[in-house]
Amino acid sequence: MALKRIGEPNHVVQLIETYVADVERILAEILRHEENQKIDLHKLTPLARGIEDKSTRIGAELVKVACYNVIKACDENNHQNFSRSLMLLKKDFGSTKNKLASFAQMEQRIIRLEKSQSPASTSQSPK
Repeated sequence: MALKRIGEPNHVVQLIETYVADVERILAEILRHEENQKIDLHKLTPLARGIEDKSTRIGAELVKVACYNVIKACDENNHQNFSRSLMLLKKDFGSTKNKLASFAQMEQRIIRLEKSQSPASTSQSPK
């Protein structure tokens, strides 16, 4: 994978963990305002754009598209569309998070396997 760097085998896993933590934090912030029908949704646009940007960088297309709908609802200050779009965003993020978690687990197994097969970890005793 292009994201792997020599000396940083966990780089991809760290990127995934950072993405998930950041999006969960931003979503929690948005959700705190969801029930407030009096809030000006324009104030939530930057938060939704933050998720969109992070999703674009990591390649989470479903989440990126769902963010577009949340941003549109915020820009229109449409609470009904906002609630629907936010529900879809949560669903798509949950699905993406599960896929990324599976990928990260597989990546960690590969790293462990590579370490166990590297010349430094296999000690051969002289015969």
